[in-house]
Amino acid sequence: LTGWAVHGATDGIEAAGGVLSIRSTLETRGGWLATKAEFDDFELSLEYRLEPEGDSGILLHIPDEGRKGGGDFCEIALLDDDAPMYAWTNEKTWAKTGAVFGVQGPDQFVTRPQGTWHQLNVIASGPDITVSIDGTLVNRVNVDTAPYLATGVRPFLKNRRGHIGLNRPGDAQFRNIRIRRLNERVEVERRGADASQSQSILYVKSDATPGGNGRSWETAFTDLQQALATAREARDGLDAIWIANGTYLPSKSGDPDQSFEFVDGIDIYGGFRGTETRIDQRTPKPSQTILSGDLKRDDGPSFQNRSDNSHRVVSAVLNDHTVIDSITITSGGQSATGPPQKYGAGMIIQGKADLKNVTVTGCQGYSGGGLLIASESLLTVTDCAFRGNAAKLGAGVASHSTDTRFIDCIFEQNSSIDDGGGLALGGYTINPAYSTVLRRCRFLGNTANGEGGGVAIRDHQVEGHSGERSYVFLQCEFRENQSTAGPGTGGSLGGALGVRGNRGAAVELLNCRFERNQSRADNSGAAIAISGKVAATGCLFAENSSADGSVFQISPYSTLILSFCTVASNDCSQQFLLADHATAKLEDAILQWASNSSLTTGSGHAGVTATNCCLSQKLQGQGNISGSPMFVTRGATRFALSDSSPCRNRGTLSQLPDDRFDLDDDKSVKEKLPVDVYGNPRVSSENPSLGAVE
Repeated sequence: LTGWAVHGATDGIEAAGGVLSIRSTLETRGGWLATKAEFDDFELSLEYRLEPEGDSGILLHIPDEGRKGGGDFCEIALLDDDAPMYAWTNEKTWAKTGAVFGVQGPDQFVTRPQGTWHQLNVIASGPDITVSIDGTLVNRVNVDTAPYLATGVRPFLKNRRGHIGLNRPGDAQFRNIRIRRLNERVEVERRGADASQSQSILYVKSDATPGGNGRSWETAFTDLQQALATAREARDGLDAIWIANGTYLPSKSGDPDQSFEFVDGIDIYGGFRGTETRIDQRTPKPSQTILSGDLKRDDGPSFQNRSDNSHRVVSAVLNDHTVIDSITITSGGQSATGPPQKYGAGMIIQGKADLKNVTVTGCQGYSGGGLLIASESLLTVTDCAFRGNAAKLGAGVASHSTDTRFIDCIFEQNSSIDDGGGLALGGYTINPAYSTVLRRCRFLGNTANGEGGGVAIRDHQVEGHSGERSYVFLQCEFRENQSTAGPGTGGSLGGALGVRGNRGAAVELLNCRFERNQSRADNSGAAIAISGKVAATGCLFAENSSADGSVFQISPYSTLILSFCTVASNDCSQQFLLADHATAKLEDAILQWASNSSLTTGSGHAGVTATNCCLSQKLQGQGNISGSPMFVTRGATRFALSDSSPCRNRGTLSQLPDDRFDLDDDKSVKEKLPVDVYGNPRVSSENPSLGAVE
């Protein structure tokens, strides 16, 4: 408990094995722990775990005079929201997990079972407070302008300076607690080494004068390895490493087994010119801070001259949440076929990190050619690009049983020998619960010789272990991806997405576009191949092709649900290729196919059910119609409906899901899905239209 002070009874507070446990009884409830240091603007990151019926909170800006009674301070609520004893919070959402207590409830609710670890990030900047849980922004509030909704008064709600506390109304555990002060200008000292020793940043600049101590741009290290070695020795006194534009090699001697080993808790920032005193003075995108595995600087096109390259460029084992921002990683790995231990040729991460504006290109390895995210890691990957990488599995990225959020990322022109050209998810796991969410990501021109030219999900849970696992794709684009296995190969191969063995897992697609993807194998799926269950809402499937296959290939005992989707202009033998005991369920959808194609093989359409759909040929089911939906193109919006279309305003409003992922970023998750697949307004005063495009 170094650096913390206990207020109230000390019984039930224990720090062991890196975990801070707080147990409360009737005698100890009402106390709290607080930092000995005071903070103005700050960023707090930690992991927390609540027991069933657990109750805790994060207290902000506690004054020295301490608590006067009741709830005096600004507090971020942590609660077992699903416990019956807290059912009252369903109306008073200002007390739910992620709420600024008494002020504003979260936009999204944490519904995963208690007893699992969650990542919490809180930023306090002036009157503004933002709260993120498991990589998703759940609350943003200005405490100066937002009304106070609870009874009583919090006299220190608007404090701008004070201690940070862990509230103690119930049982909770915390680990990996990290606090970073914000807006502290780094003044460059010019008075020699003694003054620069006080800085919390190390500087690296490839063209600096050799012999520097790394404490300023003027005395910067020329080699990133020097900075990392110094950081490992003095970790507690450092916050970050700033790297100027230039090219940096893991080994000057040509040793391919050396990599840049990032230091736990030391943030990495690139994109500097080498004169900045603040991070916001950078031009970080595109980053010209290049970490390269081309040790002899002799790489040729198409992975030529790679036998002497670094096996891996970056390694990162990060128990403390760490930022990796604005670097380019290239030329890692010697081969895409082995040896198996050479995973993550560009970068391998195990632990907790935020990746921002990272580009990984031209790397090849056995699994995770560009990036390998090791099992049970917790990552947020934002504005990153994975281009031109190769692997046996997961050429762009391989993520094995992790809690990861990909936001605004691009996976382009990656190529796998087996599965997952752009991205491979899942694996064999005993991990009880994890989720992967992709928001506004693009998969462009990736290839795999097996399943999933764009993305492969291979979810195999070890027998005897169970848990909630989910894969969610929000407003993602799959274009011109291919499963390249040739005719005669057969099997469940998906041109854009391949899902296999997801027993107990959920795959959800919301407002995604699948266009011009291809699967060349017999009896395959041009867009998606499914072994498990996939639910798609508001998605467009157009101009995908498979000469002897289908748009959707569905394996035995597997299910595809299409709700408010449009399937049109695909060049396939049939729309659905269903194995025995496979089903496809269509609701408020539009399906159009050419005269030389069919809905399914055979004439009975066994396994396909439709309700309130528009199809090329009439299918039994309530509310179905046949004929042309009368598509038109309006600017960049394809497959829109003409004003006289029979599909316009024909949808069932009650079937349209709630906007629980806040796709339009308006802070409301209780409204109906407000936008179509192109981002156009979805719901007006009338019923929505059939299909994906309003």
